[in-house]
Amino acid sequence: MHEHKYASSSRISYGNANQAWVAQKALPLLRNEPSLGAKALQKRLQDTYNCRVSYDVTWKGMQEALKEMYGNWDDSFSMLYRWKKEVLIKAPHSVVEIDTQVVDEKVYFHRFFCALEPCIEGFRAACRPYLSVDSTALNGR
Repeated sequence: MHEHKYASSSRISYGNANQAWVAQKALPLLRNEPSLGAKALQKRLQDTYNCRVSYDVTWKGMQEALKEMYGNWDDSFSMLYRWKKEVLIKAPHSVVEIDTQVVDEKVYFHRFFCALEPCIEGFRAACRPYLSVDSTALNGR
């Protein structure tokens, strides 16, 4: 008689997970549900894989997965200036402003404004004249 030597898949324990494992498992979940938070991801991984994952490991693994999906923040910041240059080549009357702040001799992104040339032209073409009177007391007829 042949004896069964394998554990049931419902009883397999993956042990304690590390952040690389979390990143690998989180990537498809985050692609389907980008707004998934670390706490919900932690619970889903623990339920699905019958393992224990600390919140810290889940958060770090999630950050790795997001970096894989969206790229590095620093690279994205430098690409913003290249994007601005390309927009102004294609639509020179567009307005693209990138505002930064310097903190401890490091440059940080602060805010961004963009008005594309076709949008500006459409606004001017469809905008009706408007007269506004403010801070004036109008008495009588």
